[in-house]
Amino acid sequence: MPAGAKPGQLLVAKDLGKVGGLQSWTIAYVSSAVDGTLVPVTGTVAVPATAATTGPRPLLTWAHGTTGLGDTCAPSKSYVEGKAAENLLASAATAQGWAFVATDYQGLGTAGDHPYLVGRSEGPNVLDATRAAEQLTATGVTSASKVLVLGHSQGGGSAAFAAELQPTYAPDLNVVGSILGAPASELSRPTAFFSDSQYPFAVMAASGFNVAYPALSLSDVLTPKGVSLIPAMRNECNTAIFNSFAGVPRNDVIKASPNSVPAWADEVTANTPGSIKTAVPMFIFHGEADETVPVADSKALLARYCATGDVVLRKTYAKADHTSVIGSALIDILSWANDRLAGKPAPTSC
Repeated sequence: MPAGAKPGQLLVAKDLGKVGGLQSWTIAYVSSAVDGTLVPVTGTVAVPATAATTGPRPLLTWAHGTTGLGDTCAPSKSYVEGKAAENLLASAATAQGWAFVATDYQGLGTAGDHPYLVGRSEGPNVLDATRAAEQLTATGVTSASKVLVLGHSQGGGSAAFAAELQPTYAPDLNVVGSILGAPASELSRPTAFFSDSQYPFAVMAASGFNVAYPALSLSDVLTPKGVSLIPAMRNECNTAIFNSFAGVPRNDVIKASPNSVPAWADEVTANTPGSIKTAVPMFIFHGEADETVPVADSKALLARYCATGDVVLRKTYAKADHTSVIGSALIDILSWANDRLAGKPAPTSC
């Protein structure tokens, strides 16, 4: 880390040329761990091939869903091959004339392990990627650019924390709205996220919280077998992680809910969004057939937001599951986003 480095500082920008017709870069930048330590994080930036015509170019900052825990799971590594979800999202954003930036999050593609589902790590990572993108002069993005935050699943929770923390962590950014897709925000609720079919996510979350808060003991929430699986998991992506649990009963791995262990419960609560007012309007979208993050979870999140006086619109989509909801909601996402860029009053479900 360079002497005097600051959060959001751009460290490296590698010009990828045209990827899928978009001028693209991979970047490395400075961000903050939960304890304030400065850490390097990587990501991707893309812009339309043509220059911005009037004023600073708006910027969409993307918070990705679960890819795994290992360095090879960083989306920027597969972006250049056109194999990342970021390629499609970058195309959708740049078709609107916006720039696009996507963080990999701390510990994915960089030294150290990934603090999976720790919003107080992921939120700053999203905000600092935005700051770094503003330093790439060829993008047409400046410190005056209007910023939209978009995240799905793991990234939905990250986007929630980015919006919540922005006034204190990154007041220099001109964030105008945050979009939360099927947000994995309700870690204290006994949902399907920790059910028999989904429990590998819970083991990943245990790993992530232990990375962020080393004083938390894995043996409080995992069996000895569960603890023994963690080192290998930290080098694997989603498919390999889920395959490693195939045929293994949940109770062979999960010892206790983190909410039953006071030290764990405290950190879960600290990483649950909605306890303070969010300064910008939000849009929550969720599929009613979501098999990973139950639709009731975003309803609970909405209730907390309404209680703190937030401006938040929530829409659900019949028959849409955890992944297909992005396509189902895309027109609404773009419409809501363009209205925020235009300065129109935001609708609310509260």
